Amino acid sequence: MKIKFTSLLVLACGLLLVSSTIDLNDLFNYSGQAIPNYISKDNTPLNNEITDAGATLGRGLFYDKNLSTDNTIACASCHKQEFAFGDTALVSTGVAGVTGRHSMRLVNARFADENRFFWDERANTLERQTTMPIQDHVEMGFSGEDGDPSLDSLIRKLEAIPYYQELFNFVYGSPQITEPRMRRALAQFVRSIQSFDSKYDAGRAQVNNNFVPFPNFTQQENMGKNLFMRPPPQGGAGCQGCHRAPEFDIAPNSRNNGVIGVAGDPAGIDLTVTRAPSLRDLVNPNGGLNGPLMHTGDFNSLLMVINHYNDIQIDTANTNLDPRLRGGPAGNGQNLQLTQTQKDALAAFLRTLTGADVYTNEKWSDPFDEDGSLTVLPLCATDILTSVNATICEGEIFAGYAQSGIYEDTFTGEGGCDSIRTLTLTVLPNAETTIEAVICEGDNFAGFELPGVYTETFQSATGCDSTRILMLEVLPVPVTFAEAEICAGQEYEGYSETGVYADTFTGSNGCDSIRMLELTVLPEDDPACTVSAVGDEISDSRFQVSPNPFDGFLRIGCDCELELEVAVFNLVGARVAGQRADFRSGALLLQTGHLRPGIYLVIGFDETGRRYFSKKLVNCEL
Repeated sequence: MKIKFTSLLVLACGLLLVSSTIDLNDLFNYSGQAIPNYISKDNTPLNNEITDAGATLGRGLFYDKNLSTDNTIACASCHKQEFAFGDTALVSTGVAGVTGRHSMRLVNARFADENRFFWDERANTLERQTTMPIQDHVEMGFSGEDGDPSLDSLIRKLEAIPYYQELFNFVYGSPQITEPRMRRALAQFVRSIQSFDSKYDAGRAQVNNNFVPFPNFTQQENMGKNLFMRPPPQGGAGCQGCHRAPEFDIAPNSRNNGVIGVAGDPAGIDLTVTRAPSLRDLVNPNGGLNGPLMHTGDFNSLLMVINHYNDIQIDTANTNLDPRLRGGPAGNGQNLQLTQTQKDALAAFLRTLTGADVYTNEKWSDPFDEDGSLTVLPLCATDILTSVNATICEGEIFAGYAQSGIYEDTFTGEGGCDSIRTLTLTVLPNAETTIEAVICEGDNFAGFELPGVYTETFQSATGCDSTRILMLEVLPVPVTFAEAEICAGQEYEGYSETGVYADTFTGSNGCDSIRMLELTVLPEDDPACTVSAVGDEISDSRFQVSPNPFDGFLRIGCDCELELEVAVFNLVGARVAGQRADFRSGALLLQTGHLRPGIYLVIGFDETGRRYFSKKLVNCEL
């Protein structure tokens, strides 16, 4: 293994993500969230812009049940993330009973021209609204009346909790807790809750015009959008008149919507309700309602709401009905005469206003453990950052990593602060070469004589392995054996004496080829040398027989116009080859590759048996 590293120690702050923990070194992004460019309404006051630190404190206050007198109720008890910060209960349960109205959804509360909050708009800012439920006798109990503890009691209670000392000091520069500081933090958190990833937003981004069909909508959804946007004189339902796109907030100075009942009191009348939450996220991504609708909670489906606005009868008890719902100058009530198809289309469009992120994003989730505990990690001042440069060879591992790159690992130190190691790892390749070699039998290559694949590993100049793969092929050396007889006074391949001779030639594969020749020299009086079996040689200058010795073929030429039988005889007089030759057509090539080495007689004769030539030849084929 080859490992080189250097390290550098510097001071920094760490990152640690722990369940039920707020890490002041790693805040969620609340202040820089993406907002579509077509969203223009914003009720954020100049003196309370959203900050990551402020919204983080607000998140803790929003989910903390310590803000109720009996430690059972938090803001989140009635405004649940999984229901777009609404409530599925008809009315909400507090420390001293139930509320008189259904809890409003808080999603997109920031994006509205209307600055007032609650159904009856009794809070003139969101900041004032945030502590009013805390000081309500029924809801959270710190009213300071009828025997209830006051808000000062709550402040003293919170000052005794260590994590609030850390959080308030982090946000405001001192651990002091006051109602204005609580209001500012809670309002920042609530305003940060936004939903702009709906099907409507995807279509609006493509078209940038609410009055043309959206390409990502179904025909039914586009029909519903058209009904929503257009006033009744233009064939629409007029919803846009009060709930204005693209924020879908309630228009300022709106009056009662025709619902004047009181939750839990059939005979009750409530004319003060003039506010409404955003129409975004009326339903959740699964299609279910995010709680009953209207302040009474009497409406449990979108169609019930649509039917209400389709036919609003004049109620003499409702002296606060919005003029847009009175049915024009005659004041006979609103009757839109929507068909069922149109109602279904409106409901389909309202479902396109539902997003997804707001229901699961951790930055809006409960930071407390099940037992109500919360850990706040303070700003780190002495965390150690280690920079390591390391070099290893391919196939090795350093600190769990095996590929070149820059890696950052965080280790938890004492006090919750981090030790961060930045590793710059270089992995050097192991060199690998492949050699294909061919040798002849009896030779060697790099010490190897037998065919095969050989792998050898060496250490290169970099210190890493260098692997050589040798693919060795060994070609055989062919050995052939031949026997030949010649007569005394003749030569065969340069030899003229009886004996066994070994000759080496270079074969077609580049390796040696060995021929073993057993040569017998016959005496002159040997019958084979007298060719008595077939007769003596007859010479005729017109005939040319070559080569001699021959090897594989004979060429017989004649400067004549004869047609003869040409035959080859061995020493015992047996005919071993032959062919009819018409010398008028040229020379005869006679194949003799099948003949064994030895002495032969070639004879040319006509059909009468007359011999024209005979010649003694030696076959030297091996």
